[in-house]
Amino acid sequence: MTDEIPEYIEIIILRQVGDKNACDQGTGQAHRFKYALQPGEQPTALDVLIRAREEAFHDLAFRYGCRNRKCGLCTLEINGKPRLACKTKVRDGDRLGPLQGLPVIRDLVVDRTGINGQLAGRIGGDHRRSSWEPLVPGGIFVSLSGCIACYACLKGCPLHEMNLGAFHRPRDFETPKETVVYAYGNPYTFLRLRRIVEDNERDQKTRDQALSTALSLGLETCRECLGCRCQMGIPLIREVIEPLLKDIEKLRT
Repeated sequence: MTDEIPEYIEIIILRQVGDKNACDQGTGQAHRFKYALQPGEQPTALDVLIRAREEAFHDLAFRYGCRNRKCGLCTLEINGKPRLACKTKVRDGDRLGPLQGLPVIRDLVVDRTGINGQLAGRIGGDHRRSSWEPLVPGGIFVSLSGCIACYACLKGCPLHEMNLGAFHRPRDFETPKETVVYAYGNPYTFLRLRRIVEDNERDQKTRDQALSTALSLGLETCRECLGCRCQMGIPLIREVIEPLLKDIEKLRT
């Protein structure tokens, strides 16, 4: 009796080393990895990456935070579309690459600092009545709490693309303590501001600061786009962009 020959799928992984002008994910080199399938197995992209690092590319860089409340970290491009690596099943010939719209640090790891720091110093201290009180309950918070900070909504955002025209990189890797945040907004940052505006436990000053920040980040240009997409299904136009635009009009009057 002969041993059965294992079945394989071949996955293409884009790898590259970031540099001071690492904005073009298309410069990555394609590396092929053969993943041995168990009977009936349908592996996820994360399964493939973990196995690839164990068996072939021992220095392969990628992020994931499953079960550590860092759900969106594993988002990458699968065949040119942003997807969660831990949930997306892959097939023979699929192509894995870094998330578009952010500079590449190495392989599938992108630099998130330019987005993470956008609200730092813009909104005043915690002006909620009590730091222990939850957000005022309601459907809007249930919906917006579905955001996992995966940054998939950056892809195709014309406003965020203006950041890439202004900066090749949000910071210099040789001086990691120096952080330069992006000047223009994006659906993720606007969602964070929308939560502040709708939180009745915040004082009016804080909510007004959130609206002013949205305006300074270029929210009004979204009137001409309204094409935001969320891979988690949050209706960004209806529940984030349009309400913020209406609140800004009220603030002006």
